[in-house]
Formats: sequence, structure tokens, C-alpha cells
Amino acid sequence: MKTVYPIKPYHFAYYKKMLDAFSADKSFAPENGNYRKERKASTEHNLKLLKSAPVSEAVTDDEVDSAQSTSLAMIILFCISMFLVLGLTVYVCILHDQVKQSEGAGSSKRLEDDKVDHGVMAVP
Repeated sequence: MKTVYPIKPYHFAYYKKMLDAFSADKSFAPENGNYRKERKASTEHNLKLLKSAPVSEAVTDDEVDSAQSTSLAMIILFCISMFLVLGLTVYVCILHDQVKQSEGAGSSKRLEDDKVDHGVMAVP
């Protein structure tokens, strides 16, 4: 590992306690931290050590600028879409209110008593 992450002493103490409690007698787990017993390498295991290509983790200024401009563009598009959704919602609410008022003014019913009748309509 390239980076070693520290652990708290009580986590290490708990790990050692569990290792001692559950390890087999011949596994040497308390000494080397490994539950497996040692085995000699045989010919059936064709083990080779391969080195990987070095990884370049450096970030260039151009990549940072590109990420910042992309993030800014996405934030602007998100804000514009939210304003459009809000405007459309307000428009639909106002339109709905105007339709309800025009229906209420033409009939003798009040807006509070406005109900939808799904039954058979009586003919006078």
C-alpha cells in the first residue's frame, strides 16, 4: 500500500483479542496476523511478479479549469431549469384559478360547493 492509514488503539486491541480467541493453535495467527498456515510453493503454482506501469496522479491546471467550467455550466443549467419549472407551475396555478373563477361566476354554485358529479345527469 502506498498510504498507511492509522487506526485507534482500542480497535487494534479488539482485533488482537478476536485474533487470539478465534485462531487455530497451529496457525501462528497471533504472531503474524494471518489465519492461514504456511505452505511451500509448488510447481503447480506458476507465480510471477509483474510490475505495473507507474501511475501519474498529477492533475494539470487545464484539467482543473475544465472541471470548474463544466461544473459552473451545469449549475447554471440547473438554475435555469428550476426557474422554468417554477414559472410553469405558477402559470398553471394561475390558469387553474382563472378557470375555476369563470366556472363559478357563470353558475349559481359557489366555489366552495364546486364538486364533480360522476353519476347520471338528470335532464330537466
